[in-house]
Amino acid sequence: MCVRGASALQRILNENPRAAVKLILVWEPVLATDVARPLPRVLAQVTDRRAIQFWDPSRALSAELVQAARANHAGSLAASAEAIGPIFWDYFAYFPAGVRWEATPPEPAKWYFPVVEHEPEIRGLIR
Repeated sequence: MCVRGASALQRILNENPRAAVKLILVWEPVLATDVARPLPRVLAQVTDRRAIQFWDPSRALSAELVQAARANHAGSLAASAEAIGPIFWDYFAYFPAGVRWEATPPEPAKWYFPVVEHEPEIRGLIR
């Protein structure tokens, strides 16, 4: 996640206080300046109780998504890996209720990258 993307998600949550959604924000080192977990002021970009935030210093989630995308040369994960590159970051994946993460990541029903450039689409999903 990036600060601008997190702020965009908080705006969308603010606009939709009754939406039955859960957001999981994963912060990981991507830039050379990302040497430590996000500061409290960064995490404060998202204050909604429907969102939880994690620090993934080894980019384990990103590696899982890349591996799943390489294993499945078709579908949403493969398309998003092609658009994003070798590190999944500032990425929004939408999964309908009931989707479970098993041995490999599930295919998202929709995905957007970068988050801030797709606020209208994400807003439509969260409504």
